[in-house]
Amino acid sequence: MLIEHGYYRRLSINISCRDLDIPELPQLFVSLSKKFGVPLHLVSIELTESVMVTDYPKLKQLFDDLSNCGVEVSIDDYGTGYSSLNYLSELPFTELKIDKTFVQNIVRSQRKQNIVRATVDMAHSLGVMVVAEGVEDKETEAMLKSFHVDVGQGYFYAKPLPFEQYKEMLRRLEPSPQAQWDIASTARG
Repeated sequence: MLIEHGYYRRLSINISCRDLDIPELPQLFVSLSKKFGVPLHLVSIELTESVMVTDYPKLKQLFDDLSNCGVEVSIDDYGTGYSSLNYLSELPFTELKIDKTFVQNIVRSQRKQNIVRATVDMAHSLGVMVVAEGVEDKETEAMLKSFHVDVGQGYFYAKPLPFEQYKEMLRRLEPSPQAQWDIASTARG
């Protein structure tokens, strides 16, 4: 429906450990993409770090297959689970989402600032986009921007919205350069 209204926004889909057992999962995304007219380059699969402790060869194959289909893969809630630099060096993902626990109160915590800054530098050196979850105020946003975080997400911009209100927000924000940060909230429904 967003595409029909001229809004080409990325669709992020969280998947769980159980979803990894769906036979031919990448082909399912290709099929659904065609059925609903959503270009695959607008689809991003979000896997939490905890998913990465499952069968590594199977996970690597899934990442490769999704990537080969044109589906982007995001590591969600980074820093809260079983971070492994080996996973980061081997898996073809395009986005790293820093968990809100590292973003909340970052303005008053030098340790959190150091962790976020180092994470951003590492991710960018791998050619990966960085999203910071849990942005709740202007000071936090300003600090994250100074660390070169690519996208902010959180209640500072909007809480989950019904579809019509989300479309209205997109219409208001679209012309603004601030839009990349502001429209990272999700539509409800």
